[in-house]
Amino acid sequence: MKTETIGNELAKAREEIDSIDGALVQILDRRLDMALAIGKFKQKNKLPIFNEAREKQVLAKAQFARNSAAVEQILRAILNVSKLIQAKTSLEAKI
Repeated sequence: MKTETIGNELAKAREEIDSIDGALVQILDRRLDMALAIGKFKQKNKLPIFNEAREKQVLAKAQFARNSAAVEQILRAILNVSKLIQAKTSLEAKI
């Protein structure tokens, strides 16, 4: 394969990744906004931040992915950030 062809194929693949990343950023932003709203609700109603049953429910969705182990790790990271946002919200409400 010619170097130019390889470069064009790589550029097209990277454009697709960039498009996917853009969509992911928007989706993650929405999800984190919801985590913040849920954190405020939990704080107002004196509910704990961590809900083991809910976390298991979210992580179970990874089993349907082609690369389930990687997707589970990503979901765990998202859940951890969501809990940090909720904890910060709870802490700020107490100050």
